[in-house]
Order: sequence, then C-alpha cells, then structure tokens
Amino acid sequence: HLSAGRRPDRLVDKLASRRLAEHLKQSITLAKKTLNGVQEKQFPSALHAMMILEGFSVPCEQLYATLLQSSVNEQIRGRALDFLLAKKNQATYQWLKQNVGTTSAPIRNRAIDRMTRSVETASRLLDWIEDGTLPTTLVSIEQGDRLQRSNDSEVAARAKAIIGAARADRKAVIAEYRPSLRQIADLKQGRRVFVQHCANCHRIDGIGVVVGPDISDRRTKTP
Repeated sequence: HLSAGRRPDRLVDKLASRRLAEHLKQSITLAKKTLNGVQEKQFPSALHAMMILEGFSVPCEQLYATLLQSSVNEQIRGRALDFLLAKKNQATYQWLKQNVGTTSAPIRNRAIDRMTRSVETASRLLDWIEDGTLPTTLVSIEQGDRLQRSNDSEVAARAKAIIGAARADRKAVIAEYRPSLRQIADLKQGRRVFVQHCANCHRIDGIGVVVGPDISDRRTKTP
C-alpha cells in the first residue's frame, strides 16, 4: 500500500486484519504528531513521518507549510518545500514571494532551482525578478542559463532580456572595481565584506553557504 501511494482512509479498513489497519492509522496519527512542533533532535523520526504521510497521500499541505516557515532542520524544510511545489500550493508561492530575499540561502536556492524547471513556475520566477521581488544576484549562473534555454520560447526570450541585461550590468561593476585589486589588502575588512555580501552563496575557510562554488582557492590566483 505504501509503495502504491494508496489512501489509508479508503483502503486500510479493507485489509483482512483489522488490527493491522488500526496500527497503520495509529502510525499516521503519530506521524502527524511528530511533525507538529518537531525539534532538531527529532530529525530522523521526522523524515520517517514525512515518508509515511507522503506514501499514503495523507492531506498534509497545511502541516508542511508550517514546517517550511519554521526554523527546523533545513532538510525537513527542503522536503516540505519540494512537496508543496509539486502540489502547486498557491500559499507557498505567496510565502516565497514575500520571503525569497530573507529566507535561508539553502531554501531560497532550492526554491529557485525547482521553479526554473517548469514553464509555469519559471514565468512566475521571471515576474518576481521584473518587479524587484527577487534580485538577479540571487539567481545562479546555472539557473539563469536554464531559464534562457527553456523549451518555451516566451520564457526563454524573457529570461534573455532580463538576465542578460543584469549580467551586462555586473560586468560593468566588475570593471569599475578592478582598480581596487591594486590597493593594499586589508584582510580583516575583507572578511567583514565577505560575510556581509558574499557568504549567502559562497564559502571560504568554512564560512558561508555552498550555493555557488567554494572560492577559497581564489586567494592564490591572479586577476
């Protein structure tokens, strides 16, 4: 039944063993209870609970929305996000639009990555970029390229116009700051700048988040 994704409320009662049916219902109830107010130390149990609910197609969108908006383990939040996006949950799109710039980098990157993979959500993502909700700097090069290579001609054209223009601006900024490479280095100030502006996507010496590449080796390279 689990592998077939069948609904317990429709099929469990038909099992030959009423005792087994009752145990399965209790498992589903316990799974929901486990996910309500889940703590970091309950991470393995929470994942098992999610497998049970998803395997039996138990309605749990509201519960998953609560998990996504909480501060629990990022893997649990990520799984909840994947589930809600697969369900095309409109409340989740609204929450993402309001929080895409402030939520954790792993969740933001995961959401953007998932949304670049379908025409409907890619269009929504481009709307967010156009209205200023999502800065283009938070869209990785790979994600931007995926949008520009979309099988949908309208999405591809919009992405080229929006992201292509933004990349041209970034090249201008790089050219503007290039002379600073000839100045005397201030490592402490550089560390503060990295933490403030770069660590959401990159990592150096264990500081930051691996969304973009680890750039630790860039310190040994010349421009």
